[in-house]
Amino acid sequence: METGNLEPVKLNTVSTKLEFSNCGKPIYPLITPRIFGGRKSLPAFHPWQASFQSRPKGSNLNFTHSCGGTLIDSCWILTAAHCIDEDEVRVELGGVNLEKDDPGKQFLEVEKVIVHENFTETPDALYNDIALLKLRDGVNGRCANETQSVRAVCLPNETFPDESHCTISGYGATQKESGVSSQLLEAKVLLIPQRRCMSQNVYGNIMDDSMLCAGYMQGKIDSCQGDSGGPLVCEKDQTHYIYGVVSWGDRCGVKKKPGVYTRVTKFIDWINEKMYST
Repeated sequence: METGNLEPVKLNTVSTKLEFSNCGKPIYPLITPRIFGGRKSLPAFHPWQASFQSRPKGSNLNFTHSCGGTLIDSCWILTAAHCIDEDEVRVELGGVNLEKDDPGKQFLEVEKVIVHENFTETPDALYNDIALLKLRDGVNGRCANETQSVRAVCLPNETFPDESHCTISGYGATQKESGVSSQLLEAKVLLIPQRRCMSQNVYGNIMDDSMLCAGYMQGKIDSCQGDSGGPLVCEKDQTHYIYGVVSWGDRCGVKKKPGVYTRVTKFIDWINEKMYST
């Protein structure tokens, strides 16, 4: 597959938003190297990772982690449409452990939820499985504050080649399963050619070009190590791009059933339209 040069897509922001210095550029602490394979993530290695938390409306219960998300701008989180329900929601940024207090954590209220108009859930697949969360401005007209542990990822404007190594991260939660890790996890996955994902012995014609699959055909690590709604991030020239949103799959780590992700490049116009018009 031929690819062009990848350049960060810098989103225009209104005056009430914090203009982050750049996107897709983590500031790694001077500690041991990154660990992959579904292992624990180190602080500041996924500074765009969000924990999308919910509780029943009108209750005083504690918020609990329900899905992942990705910070793409000071006031905007990208997530999966199937994560959205009628509960009260908030977003946690900047942490790597849901159960530990951390001065680097930021908790933000959600002002508006925007689900893709053509989101469709069928017994076999999820279509147009993408949503945006608009965060509420704080006292200084800012939403998330840019720090070492809170930074925005870039939106892609080109495709990555098949067989690229990319990274998933999250707390191990899915819509169908209750298991949640308190610790942020990460794993390396491969981008699998679309024709292989759509072959009859994998997913066949239930997939369309708004989806991609990533993982390993041998049935190793896949999005069970991430979250529904969480990021699939690919790197080029030391810049990180949100390339997929964890969407669905056939069980976990099953041979010839890799994880399926919303293909972010198909929704760039939709993302820009919703952000600019809000």
